[in-house]
Amino acid sequence: QRAVYCDRGGPTFWCSIIPIRFLTLLYFWVLFRDALDAYSRAIRINPYISEVWVHLGVLHKSCNNQISNATE
Repeated sequence: QRAVYCDRGGPTFWCSIIPIRFLTLLYFWVLFRDALDAYSRAIRINPYISEVWVHLGVLHKSCNNQISNATE
């Protein structure tokens, strides 16, 4: 997470060295509601991108796992 806040050439630099899946996972962990909003907007703009649907499913599953873990 620290690497995200460093400024070494701006976002282009970090996008080139940090895999998008890592950033997506970080986004899931930190900002569940914002991730849901972003994926919902992306689906409204173009519902034919399967990767967005997959990430939305992963977000949904991870949120459900948190609820079940909290009740245990």
